Amino acid sequence: MIDQQHIPRWAILTIAILVIPAFFLNLGYIPFIEDEAIRAQVAYEMLHSGNYIVPTINGDPYYHKPPLYNWFIVLSYSIFGEANEWTSRFPTLVFLFGFTYYIYKTLLRQRNHRMLAIATALSFLTCGRILFYDSFLGLIDICFSWVTFALLISFYDLKSNSSKLFLIYVLATIAYFLKGFPSFIFLVCGMMTYVIYFREISRLLTKWHLIGLLFMGCMIGGYYGLYNTYHEASNTLDPLLKQSTIRTFLYNDILKVVKHVATFPFENVYHFLPWSFLIILFGYWISDRRVKLNAYSEFLGLAFLINIPVYWISPGYFPRYVLMLAPLFFAYFYGYYFDRPSGKWNQWFNKSLIGLMLLVIAASFMAPWIPKAADHTVSFALALAIGCLGIGLLVAIRMGKLQPWIAMVILLLAIRIHYNTSILPTKNISNGASLSRTEAKRISTEYQPLQLFQDARMDRSSSFYLATTQGKPLTRSEALLPEKYYLIDTFSTETPANAILVDSFKIVEFQRMIYVAKSK
Repeated sequence: MIDQQHIPRWAILTIAILVIPAFFLNLGYIPFIEDEAIRAQVAYEMLHSGNYIVPTINGDPYYHKPPLYNWFIVLSYSIFGEANEWTSRFPTLVFLFGFTYYIYKTLLRQRNHRMLAIATALSFLTCGRILFYDSFLGLIDICFSWVTFALLISFYDLKSNSSKLFLIYVLATIAYFLKGFPSFIFLVCGMMTYVIYFREISRLLTKWHLIGLLFMGCMIGGYYGLYNTYHEASNTLDPLLKQSTIRTFLYNDILKVVKHVATFPFENVYHFLPWSFLIILFGYWISDRRVKLNAYSEFLGLAFLINIPVYWISPGYFPRYVLMLAPLFFAYFYGYYFDRPSGKWNQWFNKSLIGLMLLVIAASFMAPWIPKAADHTVSFALALAIGCLGIGLLVAIRMGKLQPWIAMVILLLAIRIHYNTSILPTKNISNGASLSRTEAKRISTEYQPLQLFQDARMDRSSSFYLATTQGKPLTRSEALLPEKYYLIDTFSTETPANAILVDSFKIVEFQRMIYVAKSK
């Protein structure tokens, strides 16, 4: 039988070697998606204006998110001396690795179970949603998820230490400055988890509650007081609130809500593969209600159940919005897995992982019969290497020298390296994003100085590429002046009579042409 309490040293070394190329290789290759470009553009304009209080895009106030994450991107730009895709995404990986280590250290401290802590942390790092999407995008969500996860699990310590409530409010304040009003929802859900699990409310009513509220109020109120010295702070309220609620049932018809409720579990099983297979271990709970978990694992499971309905009834949600709940799910079910190493549901979980590995191996050896793969030597060689690696890992499992979940982690990291070199470079090319990036840089190189004419609407990624290529953010002009070039959006603004159109390019978000003009 495989020793469930030991990971071979060679397996640890293999994971350590694969992690760096898996997450950093070609990190800056693909163009921005629009949400990324928003963060990058706001940060770039902060860096140039020196105003870190009022987020702007093309000089216009941006109200939909508070500024904290933009400051991290500004720091990255300052350290590396350049604003581009790689430096915009670098903070994502810093927070990803920090979050992963935090999961490990927290579970190790609370459960005193090294394998459970390692398995939960590595499952989060290599789940499908992280490994093949969010880890190579410069978005807020991984950082926000780390803060929110820390907030939720801190309620467990509140039972023995009332002062933890102040830390919880500090974390909620940080979460607010990252994403706004959703932080309050998690704060309330955390309190509900505490009251339901411990069946008492007294520790939520101590002086630390008041001190925490005062701290949050002073920090948020102080920020908006400072904001108001530059711009009307009340303008931020409605956009922030709408941004937090527009994806919920409040803004969607009943049929869309019902469809989302029905498909939500299956969608998330897909996005968090292969570790969503841990749901198989729910069989322990169904087959034997006498089975009891460690108290901390039970608390994490309850926290998951109380928080997940917020997204279950929100049709407009993205899977990245629930990243903070994934470690709760993983840790809860790994509690069953490691407490019952020979249980039948463990065997089903192991067989599911092995079955998935066999599919990967079969797909790898089919590469010679796929025309596009066979035409690319590196892609073809890596596919075969993954197939051989998978066979070797299966042999190690068969010989009792490696646990299936560790083998899966290794194989997933190898697949991500192949993804970086063979698949990632093709992303966003079919929808014109790469061409749009090239054209925006060409336009900004050939026509300087460049401004937006009146109310021209520009997608965020093009705005970033235009601004960084010319070395300063775009601004708006109400009139055409000599010796300057202007970007005219004919959808929102009529071409003035004294304009000469000299060039054009297509932007992705609105799928239309933007024209370059100068005065006659």
